[in-house]
Amino acid sequence: MKRAWSGLRISVSGISVLVAVAAATSSWPQGRPDILWMAGGHADPVTSVALSPDGQTLASASGDRTVKIWRVSDGALIRTLVGHTYWVLSVAFSPDGQTLASGGADTTINLWRVSDGALIRTLVGHTNWVFSVAFSPDGQTLASGSRDDTVRLWRVSDGSLLRTLTGHTSDVYSVVFSPDGKMVASGSRDTTVKLWQVSDGTLLRTLSRHTASVSSVAFSPDGRMLASGSFDGTVRLWDVSDGKPLRTLQHPSGVTCVVFSPNGDMLASSGYENIRLWRVSDGTLLRTLTGHTSWVSSIAFSPGGQMLASGGGQVQGGRGTAVNLWRVSDGTLIRSLLHHWGLIRSVAFSPDGQTFVSTGGTWPSGDDDSTIRLWRVSDGSLLRTLTGHTRPIPSLVFSPDGQMLASGSWDNTIKIWRVSTGELLLTVIDITNRIFAIAFSPDGERIAAGGDRTIKIWRVSDGTLLRTLTGHTNSIFSLAYSPDGQRLASGSADYTIKIWRVSSGSLLLTLTGHSYIVWSVAFSPSEHTTLASGSGDRTIKLWRVTTGELLHTLTGHEESVWSVAFTADGQTLASGSAVWEAEIGEPSVRFWRVSDGSLLETFDEGTGTGVFSIANSPGGELFAYGRQDATLVVARNPFVSLPDNFSVARGLRVSGDLEDLLFSDDNHLAVRPWFVLTTQEAPVQVVVEGTARTDSPQELRFKLEAHTSIPNISQKIELFNYVTGTYGQVDLRTATVSDSITEVHISAKPERFIDPTTLVMKARLSYKEAGPILLYPWVARIDSVLWAVAP
Repeated sequence: MKRAWSGLRISVSGISVLVAVAAATSSWPQGRPDILWMAGGHADPVTSVALSPDGQTLASASGDRTVKIWRVSDGALIRTLVGHTYWVLSVAFSPDGQTLASGGADTTINLWRVSDGALIRTLVGHTNWVFSVAFSPDGQTLASGSRDDTVRLWRVSDGSLLRTLTGHTSDVYSVVFSPDGKMVASGSRDTTVKLWQVSDGTLLRTLSRHTASVSSVAFSPDGRMLASGSFDGTVRLWDVSDGKPLRTLQHPSGVTCVVFSPNGDMLASSGYENIRLWRVSDGTLLRTLTGHTSWVSSIAFSPGGQMLASGGGQVQGGRGTAVNLWRVSDGTLIRSLLHHWGLIRSVAFSPDGQTFVSTGGTWPSGDDDSTIRLWRVSDGSLLRTLTGHTRPIPSLVFSPDGQMLASGSWDNTIKIWRVSTGELLLTVIDITNRIFAIAFSPDGERIAAGGDRTIKIWRVSDGTLLRTLTGHTNSIFSLAYSPDGQRLASGSADYTIKIWRVSSGSLLLTLTGHSYIVWSVAFSPSEHTTLASGSGDRTIKLWRVTTGELLHTLTGHEESVWSVAFTADGQTLASGSAVWEAEIGEPSVRFWRVSDGSLLETFDEGTGTGVFSIANSPGGELFAYGRQDATLVVARNPFVSLPDNFSVARGLRVSGDLEDLLFSDDNHLAVRPWFVLTTQEAPVQVVVEGTARTDSPQELRFKLEAHTSIPNISQKIELFNYVTGTYGQVDLRTATVSDSITEVHISAKPERFIDPTTLVMKARLSYKEAGPILLYPWVARIDSVLWAVAP
């Protein structure tokens, strides 16, 4: 990329000198963000579960149109597969575990590559819902059962239809191959079970003792028995060789699923609120697993038979459902793979960047999830769940010092929580307002809340109402204080944005231009005169709030823009979109350059069925978003490069490793001085490497957070110049004795610090005595390092 250069700007400790400005545009590829971790649940009922042949992975299908893949060992959500356009009704792993099949109410069958979630192919042919899919033992054939009354056999390698089996007179709910692959069994709403010969599609026999729909069929591992479950409240065991009934097991409710244990000694059946385990030899009920609160739609044994997975069981509000893992030996619930259910409406990073908070709830008609969950940013572990609200929570915000968390809910309350313990400190009740938006003042002393046409400002210490602002003619969905605390911005369903003077409550400006609901407003953190707004009209607008001037209108989202958030330096804006009402489009996360409104980056993968909330970490390393399909995603900022490796060129490493350089936290790389030949040499020297995404950036920013154990130690930052082949000093200062941040901004030829072939960037960090010291050996502690590469 060719550029015209006119100088250099270096900013250190807030002091900027303008020497050059580069003007260029950059087109970066669309795709999937660099995801650090994900969490979540399903937004609608779980219809089917399947365990991989090695037992390490679990797949779940849901009415929310997605398939989720989970790691069994810790319940981590690995990925969400999006491709079906209506309910996903069935999932099955191939025998080698490399392919996953899913059948949906959109009449299609999708084949997915498990390793990366790629859609391999879509099988089209059924004319109605696909209720069941099953692989043959050799993995070469797939069977499917449909609401079109047929069973179909497909060749997996190319997706071609091999055979259509007709004979059922109503919906086919379940299909399964015999262990030798020679037969397929099917269960139907017509109350029958049919056995078919795979080679030519011949109907071998029809089993017809059930008096209601047959929901599920399963072969025993030796292939000699067939189990069928029915909504007539029975499980029936049949002799495969002659079709004779062997035993009938009574269930207290309709039976939704049956499955044999891998050794064939046990049979599991599911129904309303429970799962039953039976001894096959004599039909004895061994135990009942309880914990689901409604229908259990699907069950699956692990390969060793020690664990059972189940899906279904509607929970609070009647929509979200759980995926549970049980220990078979004693019926203990091992883990529930459910965090949020319903769309994730609000997300926020704590001011120190170490904690992340999220809340769920269906918008705008449901009341599914009224929980708040706090996560550790570094690894996604769930720290705490806060309960107390009784309706959805559309807004969460940390206090400026990070010690408190405020939540605003449709239950007409604002709750203030202590972050460290989860203790509820204060509940503010506003009987006239459902709370849609809240915002802490920068000094942490007040909290503003927006609801049905009014904004109220409360004192945090005791919940006293200080002021009521009126002027909007419809609900207020977003609020933001300016960084200096002098202004408050509000976005409303009346399509306007209002700017208020905080000290008096007077209305300063009304900004008009959006043609639909203003879902989100945000002030630039770097100054208080720029405001961003996201709207249901699919646009983002940038305003100068001192005059009301419209600076830029950002277009490109195909759906409503629900959330906007500035990055820490104020130079970039992130936005997320999701479908609203009758919209048809692709959801995406987008990053924009604030100065000119140009689009920098689009992520149209990994966004599920829509993005409703978005946030940037305070340090700029990460961004996070909450999805319509109940999934929370934490990803690396596309313009930030974290260290790939490091080396201690001089000194002795006391503690720490690469992972300790990735986040601003209490974990440090600690190095103490070692022998040097002259006093000019630094006895501590660390070289850190990262990788850029481009070799032609508009700006390069290097950020270091570090300190030393004693005063009078100098800290020098050098960046490797690939043009000259040498390190060049970009900052020199006295190190602090507690963590402090040093930032260097380079706008003049920043590409010289990036290897044009490998895109590697190098920084050398040096520490040595700058005066008398009282304690030896001292220690240099490096907390975090990053490069920000602006396109």
